[in-house]
Amino acid sequence: MNHKKISLTAIYGAIRKPNSSTSLACQHNVRIATVSEIDEVLRRLLSYANNTTEQWNLRRLMRCLDYIFIHNNRSSDAILAARSMRSCVRLVVELLGNYLSMTEPLDSTGIDTVLAGIKFISHLLERLARINEDENSAANALLIDIRRRRGIYYLLQWTDRLNNPERYYCLRALTAKGQFFAQDLLEYDALDILAKVLSDILGIFSNLDDGDEDQLSDAIPGLDQCQRASLLLEALLKRNQHAAVRAKVKTFAESGAFISVVEAWHVICTYYRRPARRHKVEKLMYSLSAIVRKSVAISETAADRIASLNSRCVWQPVLVMEMQRFLAITCTVQESVDRPPQLISNNTEDAAAIASHVTRLCRLCSSITHRLPNDTYRQAYINQILRDITNFMMMFVSRPVLYEEISQVGNTIVLPVKAHAEVGSRNFQESGGRIVEENEMLLVSLLDNFIQHVQLSSSAFILSIAKSFAFCVQTFLMVMEKNGLLSTSALLSRLQRIIVLFLCYDDAVDQLENAPKMLDSYIWSPTINHAKDGLMIINGDVSLDTPEAMRSIRRAKRALFCLETISRHSRACQKILECDVLGIAETESSPCLSAFEKIPDLLELYALFVRLIAYLASRMAFVRTTIREKYQPTILLLLSEAIRYKRSKWENSIRDKETNRRLKAWNCVISHCLQIVCASRYDDFSLQSWSMPLQLNGVNLSLIPLLFSVLWPSHVSNHQKDIQTFWEEDYMVISQAAVALQQLSTVADCVRHMLQETPSLGRACELLVQLTSDSSGMSVKLNQPKESVIAIEDEENIETAYQIPDTVVLSSENMKSSDEIEVVAANAMLDTPKTSSDELKTTCAKTLFRTLRHIITSKDNVQAMVIRDTLTAVFRPLVSHSAERTQIHWRTSLRDELMDKRRYDFQKLFEFTKDDERAVKCHELAAVAIGYACPNPSDWEAHLGINTQEHVVYSKSVFGNLCHMIVYDLEYDVGDGLEDKMIVEEELSEKIMYCRRNSAAQVIKTLAFQMETTWRKQLESFQEQVLSKQLDVGQDSLQQSYRVSFITDSCNIPISADAATLMDQSRVFEALLSGQYQESRQKPILLGDVAYPALEKLLNVMSKIRAAKGDGIYAVPLPNRWNDVIDLLQLSDRFACDAVWNLCERWILHNLMSPMTYESLEGCLLLYRRCRNPENINSGLSSSLWSFDPLLQECLKTLMKDLSFTCTTKEFNAMIKDNDHEELEAFCDGMATLLCATAG
Repeated sequence: MNHKKISLTAIYGAIRKPNSSTSLACQHNVRIATVSEIDEVLRRLLSYANNTTEQWNLRRLMRCLDYIFIHNNRSSDAILAARSMRSCVRLVVELLGNYLSMTEPLDSTGIDTVLAGIKFISHLLERLARINEDENSAANALLIDIRRRRGIYYLLQWTDRLNNPERYYCLRALTAKGQFFAQDLLEYDALDILAKVLSDILGIFSNLDDGDEDQLSDAIPGLDQCQRASLLLEALLKRNQHAAVRAKVKTFAESGAFISVVEAWHVICTYYRRPARRHKVEKLMYSLSAIVRKSVAISETAADRIASLNSRCVWQPVLVMEMQRFLAITCTVQESVDRPPQLISNNTEDAAAIASHVTRLCRLCSSITHRLPNDTYRQAYINQILRDITNFMMMFVSRPVLYEEISQVGNTIVLPVKAHAEVGSRNFQESGGRIVEENEMLLVSLLDNFIQHVQLSSSAFILSIAKSFAFCVQTFLMVMEKNGLLSTSALLSRLQRIIVLFLCYDDAVDQLENAPKMLDSYIWSPTINHAKDGLMIINGDVSLDTPEAMRSIRRAKRALFCLETISRHSRACQKILECDVLGIAETESSPCLSAFEKIPDLLELYALFVRLIAYLASRMAFVRTTIREKYQPTILLLLSEAIRYKRSKWENSIRDKETNRRLKAWNCVISHCLQIVCASRYDDFSLQSWSMPLQLNGVNLSLIPLLFSVLWPSHVSNHQKDIQTFWEEDYMVISQAAVALQQLSTVADCVRHMLQETPSLGRACELLVQLTSDSSGMSVKLNQPKESVIAIEDEENIETAYQIPDTVVLSSENMKSSDEIEVVAANAMLDTPKTSSDELKTTCAKTLFRTLRHIITSKDNVQAMVIRDTLTAVFRPLVSHSAERTQIHWRTSLRDELMDKRRYDFQKLFEFTKDDERAVKCHELAAVAIGYACPNPSDWEAHLGINTQEHVVYSKSVFGNLCHMIVYDLEYDVGDGLEDKMIVEEELSEKIMYCRRNSAAQVIKTLAFQMETTWRKQLESFQEQVLSKQLDVGQDSLQQSYRVSFITDSCNIPISADAATLMDQSRVFEALLSGQYQESRQKPILLGDVAYPALEKLLNVMSKIRAAKGDGIYAVPLPNRWNDVIDLLQLSDRFACDAVWNLCERWILHNLMSPMTYESLEGCLLLYRRCRNPENINSGLSSSLWSFDPLLQECLKTLMKDLSFTCTTKEFNAMIKDNDHEELEAFCDGMATLLCATAG
């Protein structure tokens, strides 16, 4: 072929005159030219380039090169391997670099030259883009050449320098092989340069009027460049999985260049919302949204910018609009009068693009969620996102919907679940499989966005959408189940996670419980499995202090809270039982409880677990039976360990916040374990089973001792302050234990086990007294009219007082976000009822009283109760010396119950054993029981045998047995065979005698308390008489004063005194000193049968009385010891010293009126022993001739009111040891006399 046909001259002429015939011929020749012909032309072009002339300058050569490359089709791929082509590429790249390095501005010729070179590179790269460089070595060599010679860098720089439309070909060149040169582009700061190109959008749209189509047409080329820049920038950002690239992208996202991109995006968002022109910027809108999303996902600074209120106000409406557009295309129908509803024609391509855009915007929402500013609009934004997604899903699954209804997306009202929605849902279930499969990516992004935002929303708002969204979830599950998509769809895991989040809301449970049975495993099982995983993790291989373990524990806490909410709904409760919710209570899940001390969250988890079991047990008999048969040992083990660990924490002197948290959690475990027991309150067989001792892993477990240890732990003293502290911290647990005991006390077999814990029954009664002490004003309530008391003791009121409260209703007041659900669960678990303390105390006290009443009046356990001396333990706190009105109330109530129900049984047992020497213990303790069962003094003579006859201690009456138990010890014969076959040893004997004597003494003390009011009045009357006596000591006497001395049989040392003083105060001394001894003033006078120390004290006191004036006589001090005062009392009686006698009476009565002490009891008994009348059977208590009678009566009354304490004094033990039968008989007869006199 003639070379002139494709000469450079011809080519250039064709360029200059493109419409001429010559140009068309040249174009044809170039198109059909062979490789060799093109190579020849290219070589000639290169030679001209090396030696440029005015005719063939670089501008013309570049234009010719581009013309040849564009129009040659025959050898287009083959020419790429030619060396001339490779040299031309190098020439163009070098040219771009040389012109770029010029310091002076380029003229028009230079710009045209550069532009021609860029066009060639652009066309070259576009052709290479259609070739697989891995399969074409020539193409790969050209690309590598461009890379090595920094061709991409030059193109980027010319993109930055050139203006519209010159840089159009730069962008075409860069986008043609953007993926191949991606690394180079990133290294050459392409992100910033492309962002600068996108900033032109601001200028394009700032001068664009809505109605000017000419301006819009002029702006289209600029938009096309921005679109190419945006697509390239989007492609570069997709490579952020590499660390180096990710760092560059993060730098870009935090730079000013990204700000310009965001501003351009905002402009496009605003323009995009205009329906008439949306199609012109649609692709640019999608690309910019992707750029922003990827940048925000990497940079928190970028996320902060997009999360700002101003930015959200621009792009959030776009998301709403796109959701509406998608629904309009896929889900709506048009309805008119003359035709039925018809589905709008489905544009699949548009729907896919819109779905992709919605997906990007949803992911953008997810990326900024954690960076939302904490302002007043934050919650509104979150709620609106959730509302829009909910409405979108409602219409998606309720198709078809009217076109007018799609405006609900973006509205502030959530679509409710109505009848037409359910009909649409059924239609969707039939044909929705394909729709779900086609839009899976869209649905996944919406669900992910929903999950992220719902965890930040207020629970009050979630309640408003829970039912609607649960309806959508249920519909999706049914569609996927019917179409076999559940096993493969990515939606399942997200739907289940939403279910787990929503199952703590009653509305959602109401909706989901109506789902078909085939969905039960998908709806309920995930929550149950979360609970199981958390409970079993302690026995797994995962370390408990790892983040993974803590996440499992938190999920399990939430799951248990949700399961408790579910259990309030009958159908849902039945479904979770069918899904084996009780499997979480398997024995294998019994924890190594020491781990609770390390991880408080684990302890709270098990507290919630027991709470759930308790709630289920309270609702269903089947659950109670299952727990009793399978899990009773686990529950008792938890209860036992909880009590033990709590005790160790309670005794800890350092009570920090963490310790208090653990104590509350342990209390919850205890409380809920007790609630499980209380759930069987109407099932005697279950209650009996719970009370039976058992073993687990070698550990002995018994419920009743555990209940008593909850009521009164061993570490709590009986001081009011300690008890008050214990109550304030544990009042709910104590109350639960009281209720459990009350319910068990209604079953005879359970009472039999309780009687084995006799000391604990006493502590329970002590708690009863302390809870209703007069200091808290309880006595006023307990002494109300009978009608009020009955209302307080109503059994239904008591049984409902401590029932498990319903799960906390989630609201904005108790939870800020659903992500804090486990905190709410813990609070719900740890929070105690907000009831007044007095009301709780009263209720608990009434429950304890009912328990004690059931125990002591149990018909089937009379003999066991008597043998174990239960009444002594129960009544001990009720007969304390400082008796209060509340003690009187409880004591009277219990004694009345005994009298009405069991006194006859006690009497039969007493009579049955009176002649049986092997049943002495039973006989005596029966007498004790009869004593408590006789509250009316009018019955004492008939039922107790209390009378004024002598030697009551030897009578076979009840009171005679009581007296015998007090003053005489039993003499055991080793061969006599006792009832319990004990070995008689000294220590054991002493212990038995103490218990025996104390039991009898407490009964007599109780009887004496019946007389307390009368005796108190008698004592006050006697004191008034003593205080009213006027003392005449002869201070103005005219007796001659002289000294006289005395000696005694025990001491010959004379004691001197003033004779006048003695004669004025004592009639005996007056007669003595004025009689036969009148002349013996110089010799000591012998006084026989007088103790020297006592005489010395008497004379000393008489001298002080003589020295005192006026009322000062009554202030003469006496010795502080009872023994000394009794000596004075006896000598004042012998020598008729009325003043000394009166002072002694005053001192003794003052001590009797004061709070009783050990010394006072010792003194009263000493006075009784020394001053009684040995000639009288009752010590002279009924003899008006015996001067000591009034004092003896008051002292014996005092001893009887605290006879239990009296029996522990040294003086009483001495009296018993002396074994003076007359004295002991007189003591007993004296008690009988006082009781008879007062009772009569």
